[in-house]
Amino acid sequence: MSQKTLVLKQMRETGFVTRNWCLQRFISRLGAIVCDLKKDGMDIEASHKDGDYIYQLKDQPKIEQYIVRGGNDDGTDRLINKKIW
Repeated sequence: MSQKTLVLKQMRETGFVTRNWCLQRFISRLGAIVCDLKKDGMDIEASHKDGDYIYQLKDQPKIEQYIVRGGNDDGTDRLINKKIW
C-alpha cells in the first residue's frame, strides 16, 4: 500500500491524520501527500495543536460510479455518479 493510500485510508476512517501518526509509520513527507490529495480534489484543513500538525478531512461524499448498459433512451451506456455519505 502506498503512503498516499495509507494516509487517505486513515483520514477516511478517522476524519483526520497527524504528523506524529505518520512519522510512526515512516511517512516523513505528509505535507507533500496532503498537497497531492488536494490536487485530487480532497478538501483538507490543516491545524496545529500541542506540537503536532493535524490534517482534517472536511465532510465529503464518496462518489461511486457505475455503468448502466443501454441506460440511455438511444440504447447507449449511461454513467451514473452516486454520492455516498
